[in-house]
Amino acid sequence: MTVREFLAEQTRLADAATPGPWEFHQDDGSPLDISEVCIPRPDEEMPLSIASLLEDHDGAFIAASRTSVPRMVKALEAVLVLHRPWNRGRDVVCSHCKRNTSPMPEPEHWPCPTVLAITAALEGEHE
Repeated sequence: MTVREFLAEQTRLADAATPGPWEFHQDDGSPLDISEVCIPRPDEEMPLSIASLLEDHDGAFIAASRTSVPRMVKALEAVLVLHRPWNRGRDVVCSHCKRNTSPMPEPEHWPCPTVLAITAALEGEHE
C-alpha cells in the first residue's frame, strides 16, 4: 500500500466513524464505575459507551484518536503536496526542497529526504 493509499484509507475510516470528539470517562473508584470511551449525544442525556473496562491509557488514546488521526492525515497530505515531483527535463526533482543555500540553490532530487522519511515511517509499518 502506498503512502497516499494509506492516508486515503485512514480518511475513509475516519469519515465512516461517528463524529467526534469522543470522550474518555475514567473510573473514579466508586462501586460499579468503569473506565470507558463514550460518544456524546447532544439529543440524549447519557453519552453512548463504545468501549469499556479499558486501561486508562488505552481509553484516553482511543478517545483522542478520533480527532487526532484526521488532523495528522491532513498535515501529512499538506507536506506531500509541497514536496511533489517536478520533471525538470532529464531529471526529476522535489518542487520544494533545495540542496544548498547558495544564491542559485540546486533542487533536491526526487524523492527528497522529507518524502523518504514519511514513506519509511508509513510504509515500513504495514509491510
